[in-house]
Amino acid sequence: MALAGSAVLFVSQQPGDAAGTGGSHADEVIVVCESPTVTHTNGVKTSSAVAVRVPTGSPVPWGCHLG
Repeated sequence: MALAGSAVLFVSQQPGDAAGTGGSHADEVIVVCESPTVTHTNGVKTSSAVAVRVPTGSPVPWGCHLG
């Protein structure tokens, strides 16, 4: 993922089960990191984003936000 300042999110836990297990995620938040829009030579504009579940209180890297 390319960001203007390059954001790297490191998480020391394994990600939760995306299908859900009935457990509580009250101690977790979602961090969203997005790239700026890039216009390619053919005129197509693209961007990308990634969302990660992290423990509450984790630092939010530059270029990212709570989602």
